[in-house]
Amino acid sequence: GDPTERIVPLRTHLRRYGERSHEYGAHDYNRYPQHVLETQKFPLFSGRDIRQVMGSAEGPINYLETPGQEDTAAFGVAFHIHNWFNDIEVTRNKYATYGHARGDALYLKLSDIEGDLDVMVRCARNLGNDINPGGKPYYEHGGDVETFWQNFRGSRPIFFMNQTYVRERHALIQRIVAEDEAKYGSRYPLSTTKSSTTSIPMTLD
Repeated sequence: GDPTERIVPLRTHLRRYGERSHEYGAHDYNRYPQHVLETQKFPLFSGRDIRQVMGSAEGPINYLETPGQEDTAAFGVAFHIHNWFNDIEVTRNKYATYGHARGDALYLKLSDIEGDLDVMVRCARNLGNDINPGGKPYYEHGGDVETFWQNFRGSRPIFFMNQTYVRERHALIQRIVAEDEAKYGSRYPLSTTKSSTTSIPMTLD
């Protein structure tokens, strides 16, 4: 974009480096100084900003129910989507051979390889967050998936705006997780899997 007349955001280290400060778009655009809000000359995003300024760095945000965020908060969101694998063995190979590789990824239980994979397992099986209090959280809700996506007011990847894709991808992830856990075992009792109508589709990342 054109940086002409745009402000340079203050940052947390020496005012020039690191994350944006709270008043310059770290979480909520409405916290910018008044003159910025009036002129709408918001700063451009750096590569770091794109990955960090997304409004939910401290956990999943409920845009409908969190006090003070119903109609006033404004968030910038960027989705960093990795390769999506349709074969769990390929996914295991990624964790065994790519950056930060761990050789035992080829035979560990899926949830024990990495936190994001554990989120995928719990989401696909609708196990919730309470079953693993120390794990990464995912957004839980009480209705079915399609109604949730229709009513959700936060930003989301364009893929998930297609309800057919949502259903088919989620069913694929559920099948892949079930097959993998049947082969390698699971951190969670297989009998605890709940109805799939209340979980959100994830990816093999």
